[in-house]
Amino acid sequence: MKSSDDNRGNELCAKSSAKLSYATSSAKSSYNTSTIFKSLAKHTNFNYRNAISRNAKNPFDELERKVLNKLRPNYSYEDFTQIQHSLLKMCLLDKVLWLRKAEEAFNAQPDS
Repeated sequence: MKSSDDNRGNELCAKSSAKLSYATSSAKSSYNTSTIFKSLAKHTNFNYRNAISRNAKNPFDELERKVLNKLRPNYSYEDFTQIQHSLLKMCLLDKVLWLRKAEEAFNAQPDS
């Protein structure tokens, strides 16, 4: 009898760990499936693929495009054209440093 009591405890432990294993594996499975679908949707998006190829060809132009697109809603037409003209007059190093600084400032802002 004593050996059956010992086995009974082990069976109970095995069953609970199997349930836990099943619960975690099904959660991982659903996570992996949703991740795959999100990735598939993102990579089949025409605009996303174009942005990736533009960034690979010329990362500085892509950085400028991203920063200017984020700046545009915050400024009037006249002020925005003044910013664009100022960027055109800057030397390349100053321009890249300013764009990276602006991008870091945008990334640091909390989304509202």
